[in-house]
Amino acid sequence: MMWIPTTLWSEHWATLRSQRDNSPMKADRRAFVGIPVLVGIATTIWPPDNVGVILDGTAITTALLFGLLIHVFSLGIAASNDDRLRGTWVLDLIDQLRINTAYAIMIGILAVIFLSVAGAYSSAPSWFEVPISSIGIALVVHLLMTLGMVIKRTNRAYTEMRSRSRQLH
Repeated sequence: MMWIPTTLWSEHWATLRSQRDNSPMKADRRAFVGIPVLVGIATTIWPPDNVGVILDGTAITTALLFGLLIHVFSLGIAASNDDRLRGTWVLDLIDQLRINTAYAIMIGILAVIFLSVAGAYSSAPSWFEVPISSIGIALVVHLLMTLGMVIKRTNRAYTEMRSRSRQLH
C-alpha cells in the first residue's frame, strides 16, 4: 500500500518539467515544497482559531476532485482515440492532468487526516495540536498549489486543442 503515495509523488514531480525542452522546472519545484513549509512554520507561530472550517473546505474539495479524476480518465481514453490529437502535446497534458489530479486527491486526504486529528484534539495541549494542524495547513497550501497546476494544464490542453482544430479547418 505504501507504493501509492511514493508513485504519485514521483509521477507528480516528473510533471514539473518544461514543455519546450523537457528540463526540470527548478523554481516550481522549490515553490511546491518551500511555500507550504513556510506557511506551516507560520501557523506554528500564529495558529488558527478553528481548523474545522479549513477541514470542511478541504474535505469537500478533495471529494469533488474524485469526480474530476474520473472525467479526466474518460477524457484521456477519448482523446487517445482521436486522430486529430496525435502528434500534439494534448495527450501528454491530459496524462499530466490525471497525475496532478490524483496527486491532489492524495494530498487532500492527508490534509483531511491531519486536520481531523488536530480538530479532535483541539482541547489537548498546544504542543500536540498546533504542530498537527500546521502540517495539515501546509498540506492544504500544497493542495491549492497543485490545483493551480491542474488549472494551468487544463488551459494549456484546451489552447492546444483549439489551435489544432483551427489548423485542420
